Amino acid sequence: MLSLGFAQGILNLRNNTDWETLDPAFAAGVDTGDMVAKIYDGLMRYDYESTDVVPNLAERVEVNDDATVFTFHLHRDVTFHDGHPLTARDVKFSFERLLDPDTASPLTWVLEDTGIVGVEEFVNGDVDEVIGIEVVDDYTVRISLVRPYAMFLHHLAMPAAHIVPEHIASQLGPGEDLSGNPIGTGPFKFAGRVRDSHLDLVANEDYFAGRPHIDGVHYRIITEDLIAWEEFNAGNLDAVGIPSALLLDVINDPAYADRLHSTEELAVFYFALNQRVEPLNDVRVRRAIAMAIDRQAIIDGPYNGTDKLANAPIPPGLAGYDESIEPIPYDPEGARRLLAEAGYPNGFEMEIWSTRAETTIAVTELIQFFLSEVGIRATINQVDFGVLIENAIAGRAPAFYLSWFADYADAYNFLHPLYVATGAQRYGYSNPRVAELLEEAKTMAELEDRVPLYQEAQRLIVEDVPVVYIRYPVSYSVVREGVTGLLDHPIFNADKFMLVQLP
Repeated sequence: MLSLGFAQGILNLRNNTDWETLDPAFAAGVDTGDMVAKIYDGLMRYDYESTDVVPNLAERVEVNDDATVFTFHLHRDVTFHDGHPLTARDVKFSFERLLDPDTASPLTWVLEDTGIVGVEEFVNGDVDEVIGIEVVDDYTVRISLVRPYAMFLHHLAMPAAHIVPEHIASQLGPGEDLSGNPIGTGPFKFAGRVRDSHLDLVANEDYFAGRPHIDGVHYRIITEDLIAWEEFNAGNLDAVGIPSALLLDVINDPAYADRLHSTEELAVFYFALNQRVEPLNDVRVRRAIAMAIDRQAIIDGPYNGTDKLANAPIPPGLAGYDESIEPIPYDPEGARRLLAEAGYPNGFEMEIWSTRAETTIAVTELIQFFLSEVGIRATINQVDFGVLIENAIAGRAPAFYLSWFADYADAYNFLHPLYVATGAQRYGYSNPRVAELLEEAKTMAELEDRVPLYQEAQRLIVEDVPVVYIRYPVSYSVVREGVTGLLDHPIFNADKFMLVQLP
């Protein structure tokens, strides 16, 4: 157990949008996944100082010789925030709830992709339980896989696989989720919220891994970056992202040098093209769109030139990243020729969906301008982030600008979820060879054996142009003097605020 000393007050933070859910089964975004990690726990979590996964609710894990049977021995002193003890039944219930079609989770792939025995039969309604998830006793869960899956334990650290209380979640009615009563086992308890205003967490005094240093967290919803920056400088926030317009000035200002945090994110930002929508079903049109967009101008403009130009799905920092892949060049004349070849010499009309975030709007408007230069007349539909995610996942958004942040530190996570599993529905993408390569890769225990398959799959995806890769981001923030323990971690849900200390 960690020795965490005395409580030190409230950590004051800002979020630029409200959380669309506080339920692990629906936590499809970075913000929601980050919040889930504070309120709930998984069997596994990310190590605070590396991208390794380590036991969390599981005290220890036993694995058989061929890595198809995992036995999780739970900590015996864990209670949910309402005092109800955690048992193995809650684990089985949480996983089956995620998979149950009646739950309608967009994240079923988190467990489906692992190949747990009996999942397919359960999802199809042929059986009432997943036989590969076995409650051995109150504190032991055994999970059996059809075949080895190299990333299995990483999946169990993902927000969607966090454990919810059966005695509460089983009572939810149709269309209800845990957002109104988010009871977990995590280091912080939900203390209340006012929609589009603020959300409060309070330290879990009985947390099995030791009480956090801080008493709680007060999140304010501040949509404007410059207003958040002013609030930070007025002493009302303990950490804040740097507004795009001020970034270069701040990172070059010695006054902020000791308080500046930067992280090369395991992430890629992309402009997606839904192949269900004509004429985006023509690869020549998709390639023409990619050629029409000056991606370096986007990086140099809204992102101040601090990010790396993306050429493919796998970001730097992961084995499988391949800088030799030539990015589709900015070539408006070539784009016009391709459009004419595809039967659109005068361009066409299309719709781009965008969130209301300031930087995203700026990027989307730049894309709109570049497309207009080759005759493509795009209109922008601004919607809330939750609406965009919901419609993108369902394949209803014709084109949109989004990102993918690593759920775990393996390139498989940037390939299979987005181009083979349900994530591929975002753009109606399918390539049987890509699916075949990744099916082979996932059974290989050694990373060096998986990498060549990742690289071949990646090249095929780039050729198919389901999306236009824009940037690999570097994030910057400033922290109040004396505040320590906020992690610069490449996995977005790794920081449970267990190390945070206030002056």
